[in-house]
Amino acid sequence: MCHVATGKDVTTKADLQNLVTSLILKQEQAFTSEKIAETAKQELSGSAWDTKERVIIDLIRKTLFILVAIDHSLLYAKGKYIMRNLLIASTNA
Repeated sequence: MCHVATGKDVTTKADLQNLVTSLILKQEQAFTSEKIAETAKQELSGSAWDTKERVIIDLIRKTLFILVAIDHSLLYAKGKYIMRNLLIASTNA
């Protein structure tokens, strides 16, 4: 994975997208979109984006949709998301 900007280094929407995507892909357990939003807000401290909560939440939702519906690398059930490879690994263990 490439370097992902955090804090005041997040200056563009592309930086924000990279941060959101990396937070999702790093999850090792089932998670909610709210957990990603909370973590993103912490990571954005000092950035011009840290007060744009609506933009962050929309970007998280769009990214989750893409990973579930199009890429199929993420699964959604009972209000939580989980990476497909984690689910497969736990059933093969």
